[in-house]
Amino acid sequence: MQLKRHYAVFALLALMVISSVSAAGLANSSANKQLPMLKAKDTFIVDESDKTVVLKGCNLGNWFAMEMWMMHIYDEKIKDQYTFESVLAARFGEEQKERLMDMFRANWITERDFKIIKSFGMNCVRIPIYYQLIEDDANPMKLKANAWKWMDYAVDTAEKYGIYTILCLHGA
Repeated sequence: MQLKRHYAVFALLALMVISSVSAAGLANSSANKQLPMLKAKDTFIVDESDKTVVLKGCNLGNWFAMEMWMMHIYDEKIKDQYTFESVLAARFGEEQKERLMDMFRANWITERDFKIIKSFGMNCVRIPIYYQLIEDDANPMKLKANAWKWMDYAVDTAEKYGIYTILCLHGA
């Protein structure tokens, strides 16, 4: 059952692996031009007119899938995001845990980061995602009320700067 749930979540996210986003230039751009949808052709990534697209980007790790080493947490008791969130819930309650996680996500990566990424000449970001971002263990196989809040924010903000997004189910 647990494995089927994770495969279902993975399949859902796999549908969104490369999302097409619009290009909006860094500043003074009045018209949004949509980036072409991408697909694989042989060993290349191509756009809708079969023109090869080179993706240059970076990983936005620890934002939606926490990695303890990125936060310098080397505690035997807190080995992963599940344990981290469990400790927060035990100490502060589920509602406060969610508030703290939202506060973390609102500040770990911000719009300023997307602007900087674009200024470096990059056109793509990989965003690892932990399943609890969209699903609550207390309600298996049901999406949270705000399931898409953070992914929508990430894709919309990337869209604003003409950056493709690769959403990766990193923790299931």
